[in-house]
Amino acid sequence: MSISLALAKERNEGLYAAVADSVVNIHGSFLGGAKFGIDFKRCIEQWSGNYIYKDSQGRDFRTNIVGEIASTSAGTIIAAKGNYYAGRPNDQFRPIGDESKVKDVLVIKVPTESPRLLSTLFNNQILTLSADFSIREWIRNSDGDDLSKKDHIVVHMLPKYANPIRNRIGTNRSKKRPASTPDTESTTTLSSDASSEPIGEQSLRETTNANVGQVPVVHTGGFYDPRLNEDYRGPYFNLVHNKLVQLDVRDEENELVAPWQFYDRLKPGTLVLLMCSLHCFVLKDRTPIRKIYQINAHSLRILSPSDGPPIERVVPTLPTHEGDNATGSGVSTAVVDAFTNFAAFKRRRMEDTTETGAAEASTPTGIKNIAKDMPVNALTPNKKVPPKKKDTMKNKKARDVTGGDQMECSA
Repeated sequence: MSISLALAKERNEGLYAAVADSVVNIHGSFLGGAKFGIDFKRCIEQWSGNYIYKDSQGRDFRTNIVGEIASTSAGTIIAAKGNYYAGRPNDQFRPIGDESKVKDVLVIKVPTESPRLLSTLFNNQILTLSADFSIREWIRNSDGDDLSKKDHIVVHMLPKYANPIRNRIGTNRSKKRPASTPDTESTTTLSSDASSEPIGEQSLRETTNANVGQVPVVHTGGFYDPRLNEDYRGPYFNLVHNKLVQLDVRDEENELVAPWQFYDRLKPGTLVLLMCSLHCFVLKDRTPIRKIYQINAHSLRILSPSDGPPIERVVPTLPTHEGDNATGSGVSTAVVDAFTNFAAFKRRRMEDTTETGAAEASTPTGIKNIAKDMPVNALTPNKKVPPKKKDTMKNKKARDVTGGDQMECSA
């Protein structure tokens, strides 16, 4: 369960009813109220071959989706690496670079313990997407079984990273053809203080983000250092000019939510409203031709925050051998930090004990080197220590054969 029963009860005391009333009022602007073939239709973009969806007036189709963010096990992805695919096992690894396509993914489900009206409105969204085209990339079930009822909606956020200068050039042109890749559509504009100054490959691979400096002021059109995401570490990332993009994500007070806050603010159980568009990108250079279906979120509003745990920040690991997950299993940033800090104890100890001997300085803090000159059998309690034998030639030869005094170790 994504939220506590107490929060579900609180939402049922008025919030769920208010959300349901608002959904009913927007009618055709709500996905569950739109009818395929009447309110929107599918067209083919002549120059690219992509499927585009238009409303009854010939404009790009936009619709609103309401629901609760599902768990990461159901497919939700909030991470510095997003949904990036690093290749199959044993393939040459391709790190995330300036040309890589990276998006977060939100899987939306029916709100927890919601009343019948709101549950019905959510399910109407599923019916709209499955009535004339049951696309598995748009709707799925929680366990991924194709035979089960589809009860989740898969929504992609806009691209996480972009080049500020390239975006500036794009906004100054009179009109530009949209590219035919799944990640090109974006409503983000360049802020006046944005810069594409290279971050540098080495600095991007630092194990901490302490050198990022002061956290910047969040603002519309902002571009930020990607290392503000705590899981942006290691050789998985190789951005040079691209920056972390400020998307139109706002909380219940209509304040912008920074990208590095998504782990806490877009966690499972959060009730959200999303303004989305429908897409099908046709990749003709593949054999056979591949079609990628996506629902893209252009704006997101948090209607009610979750009281569940935040999404864990996981540092991605490289794909290794066949049979491993090609995207890398990842490790917890807390584990990495603990290892790094613990491994540095020797250096810290030497700095704190500059006046002591070298042997003592290399010993962990609080631990005495009590075994330095202690006889082995002195570790055995209640046992008399025999006097040390005279170092005769016979004893010396015995030690030479056995390799010296030894301690028997138990398994």
